[in-house]
Amino acid sequence: MKDIKWEEIKEAEKAGEEIGLELYDILEEASIYGRELDNVIEKNIEEVLKREKLLPRNYSVVIPMGALRWTCEDDTCYYTADFEVFDETGNRVVATGTATGTMIPIDKDKMEVIDMRVWLPPENAKKLKVEKLKDLYCTETGRGTRGSIFVCDTPEGDIIFKVKKIDAYKYSVLSEHPLGKYKTLFYASNRGELKRKLEEWLKHLLKEMYEE
Repeated sequence: MKDIKWEEIKEAEKAGEEIGLELYDILEEASIYGRELDNVIEKNIEEVLKREKLLPRNYSVVIPMGALRWTCEDDTCYYTADFEVFDETGNRVVATGTATGTMIPIDKDKMEVIDMRVWLPPENAKKLKVEKLKDLYCTETGRGTRGSIFVCDTPEGDIIFKVKKIDAYKYSVLSEHPLGKYKTLFYASNRGELKRKLEEWLKHLLKEMYEE
């Protein structure tokens, strides 16, 4: 899965199921002493959440002390790690989840982490989607005689706007992907102001959708 969409979260919530996000071929070795193994698993949970556009910039994943557990059968170990997602201040927990996966013992005090599945309750995936709106930004990628193209990086993936100046300080804005067709007008004195207005409008639109 990549860039999990709002509709997928709502479907999981309706079905009463947790959301499972997979990561394969981790193949990282770590000591079982201290926090080395915890750190490897934390880093890979962050990688999964970033891939799915669920981890805002400067947010971090922490496995509390004692929350990483494992059992071994023959040459394979199975781990479970409860984790918390902290905001950029490091003081506020915005969501929680669980990571499970397999490891292989390298020797008596070292493990190789093989794979991972991150489990999120839908309500926590929702919280992370809303938090991720902080990172939303738009970039003007093209400009010509017919207008400009703005590409906006959002928690729902890239959203493309076609912008045309139709009068002094007046712009026609059209978006057809992926939230449906939207056409509106913006007034702006320059491109920088237009970009900011696009971002604020899009944040408002997505937040309304998330809070339905």
